[in-house]
Amino acid sequence: GYGSGKGKGGGKGKGSFFGGKGKGYGGGGKGPRPEREPVPFPTEPPYTAYVANLDYQATEAALGGWIAEALAATGGTEAPPLVRARVVLDRMTGRPRGFGYAECGDAETLRAVLGLDGVPFMGRNLRISVATPPRGAPAFAPGG
Repeated sequence: GYGSGKGKGGGKGKGSFFGGKGKGYGGGGKGPRPEREPVPFPTEPPYTAYVANLDYQATEAALGGWIAEALAATGGTEAPPLVRARVVLDRMTGRPRGFGYAECGDAETLRAVLGLDGVPFMGRNLRISVATPPRGAPAFAPGG
């Protein structure tokens, strides 16, 4: 039976319901998430950064404003062009899902945004990396 230690279902609680020891499904949230394969830096638009570990109260206006201020503080007199910040929402509930994107106007701005990786925003250290291009998106073609 359950937890009796007898038969196939019992035992000492190793792994999870789906089996295994924290690999793949059923990891139980123990330990760090597996590292994402780094995405190569883009050589042409879109220049988009993936922003993870966002506070669930974060809005696009707050994230965009914070990034613009942080970039202005690290750069010269002119803030680099941040096209827009997007916070991804759950389709069912309409609530933020804890991640988003910073769409940059050029490669230099994207590099500056990537430099904010680990910096706290709304009490949480952001994880910022190059965004994976959208699946099935056609390659950028100038003038197309």
